Amino acid sequence: MAEAQEDLEYDLRPYAATVPELRRAVLAAAGKDFTKAARMVQGVDELPAASRDYLEARYLLLAGKTRKARKKLEKIAGGDSALAPVAALQLGEMALASKQKQDALEYFEAASAHQVWCSSAHQGMVDS
Repeated sequence: MAEAQEDLEYDLRPYAATVPELRRAVLAAAGKDFTKAARMVQGVDELPAASRDYLEARYLLLAGKTRKARKKLEKIAGGDSALAPVAALQLGEMALASKQKQDALEYFEAASAHQVWCSSAHQGMVDS
């Protein structure tokens, strides 16, 4: 529960103070209406597309819509945005939780190609 609260607080930065649509989405998520929050995030044109997709995926995960979230994360991981390694790392953790070790290793390897995420990805490889 504390992790979800930290996620919501993280989602507020840096846009929620200046973008009313994002603030409403975060408030919907705070009220546990994660599906509505995911829909609302897509309407926030001030956010870069990858950021919108990533926030939507996080809210979809919180709503229990794993398949939709996975599709969003795969789209991000396959792109060239700064969130690509983060999405790959998240996908690796999801694959590992589903006992899909080979998929997990591939995602962790993709994440480890980015220097910032290298240690987290290597830890995931060790855990698998």
